[in-house]
Formats: sequence, structure tokens, C-alpha cells
Amino acid sequence: IIPDCKNGGTLVEENGKFKCNCPLNTFGDDCNCRFKFTNATSLFPDPYAERLVSDSAECDENCANDIRCSTSTMTYLKKCKLYETPVIFVSYDEDLCIEKCNEMSEYCRYKYSNVKSLTPRAYAERTVSDSAKCDENCANDTKCSTSTTWLGTCLRYKTPIIFVSLDGKEDQCIEKCNEMSECKTICTQNHTRNFSCYLFNVTLDKIPDNMKRPYKANYKVAEKICD
Repeated sequence: IIPDCKNGGTLVEENGKFKCNCPLNTFGDDCNCRFKFTNATSLFPDPYAERLVSDSAECDENCANDIRCSTSTMTYLKKCKLYETPVIFVSYDEDLCIEKCNEMSEYCRYKYSNVKSLTPRAYAERTVSDSAKCDENCANDTKCSTSTTWLGTCLRYKTPIIFVSLDGKEDQCIEKCNEMSECKTICTQNHTRNFSCYLFNVTLDKIPDNMKRPYKANYKVAEKICD
């Protein structure tokens, strides 16, 4: 399939596949998203942990084994710095930073909120033998938009919730939202022993107020800013 490049995108072939290279500081399928630089605010993200390691592979492994970690980097002193969302990549090279964000456009399509957190609740819970039975319960309930199984209990949800996962990591949650065109908002909850992902088919302002809570660092809310 040869894509129709828009908004100044250039058609290129890479590994036998065609894609659109977007102009500098733009990204997205149609090159319709761009960076807005600000001279009003500076950011100094701090790692939540630093550990001495032997090499970058060990640093990457430390991050992969820590549910809280979204990305990591190693200094020349072999100090591994671990970061959590909304930080998703760290580099000391400006050109590489912009290039990497273009490559990771699925992350750059989301605007994180530091004002609200969300606490979605299931409207029904029922003990089930397996996840297939839970899916069947949801399919036979006109109120049910999605369901998930947790510790032998089937949890049923209604719209605007359209997907729930009670394990995994944030990148998997974002990937799922990218796959679902109807997905507009992501909510994640990062607890010590488990990670929860909730997807909504409406923007944050249209999510019922009874699901909204004051902002908490381990509860992330992000809206799609372009498709």
C-alpha cells in the first residue's frame, strides 16, 4: 500500500515498505501534529531511582523489571537513572530527541493531565469459571460495553469505558488505544503489585464527574490530541 502523503510529507521506501517522512517538528499519520515550543516554562524531570550498573543492558533490564519504570538512561559514570511516565525517553542530544519523538508518535499523540485522576468502577461483579464465561456474560448484557476477569471475578463496565486491563504496562495501554479508533482517553493506575488500564470513547470533559478525583501521581490520564 502506497500512502497518500499530506501536509508536506515526503514518500520514501524503507525495508520494502512505503511511508511518509514528515517535515521537521511534525509527526502523525498525516503529518498534522506538531511541536509547540514554549519560552515560558522549563522542565527538569528527575529520575525516581538511580542505581550503579555494569552496562546499558543491565540498566535496560532494571527498567524492564520495574513496573513503575517507563524509560531509563545510563550516565558515563555507569549510573542507571530510572524514570516514570509521563517521561518516555531521555537523551542529551537535541536532534536525537526530536527524531525519537517522531518515531514514537503513538506516545506524542497524547496530552497528559495533571489536574484530574479517574477511578472507574464496574457496575456488576460475578464469580466465573474463566474469562470466556465473563465475555459471554457481557455479550448477553445490553448495558455491558466491556468486561475483564480478576481473581475469578467477572467485572462488567458500561460506556464510556470501552476496554479494561488489570495487568500489563502503560505502553501496552497506549498501543491498545491506538488500535481502537473510538478510543479518546486513557486512564492508568500504577499500584505496587498491579497495573490497571482503562480506555474511554469520550474526551476527559465528557467523562462522568463521579469517576473523577483530584490528581494523584500514580494515576495517569491522557487524551488523544490527533488521530
